[in-house]
Amino acid sequence: MMTTISPNQDNVTILTELYCEINEFVKVFHPIFKKHLIGERRQRPFSRLSVSEIMTIPIAYQIIGGLNFKSFYKDVIRWFHRDESPSSVTCQRFAEAAPTTLIPSTLFLKFRMEMSDKTEVYVIDSTPLRVSMNQRIPRHKVFKDITQRGESTTGRFYGFRLHMVINHVSRLMSVHISAGNFDDR
Repeated sequence: MMTTISPNQDNVTILTELYCEINEFVKVFHPIFKKHLIGERRQRPFSRLSVSEIMTIPIAYQIIGGLNFKSFYKDVIRWFHRDESPSSVTCQRFAEAAPTTLIPSTLFLKFRMEMSDKTEVYVIDSTPLRVSMNQRIPRHKVFKDITQRGESTTGRFYGFRLHMVINHVSRLMSVHISAGNFDDR
């Protein structure tokens, strides 16, 4: 069952409902995913956290908000909610563990988008994903063939553009990443 989480709820309720929904998704997804893994299957040192816990924390940060992710993790997760997350690790360890949930997190968000209510009113917006400072553009080689220079309300940038579509009840409907010179329209 898909829950409706709003930023007006208290943090414990948000964390609990979000964790329960993600955990149910992972119970179905994880065995299928593990069956198709190639290579090493041993647990990593940071595996005190479950996949569901690792997925819950960044999504909760987007809902609850905070000054930055590090302060959110230290102040909200490790301090105020130590009873709900007794196996929490340091912020550095969490940053090492987070990439392991990229595929499950992406599929969870895709699942949520598919389950969102289709309505008549949609809002689209984009934000720049900078890959290099403007002074270093000529020397940048990593995304050389796929990035472009773009312009946003905060100035010129070199990188990608993240486009998001939401409906009138703030449900995520679609996400797209394009080169920096793409327009929202």
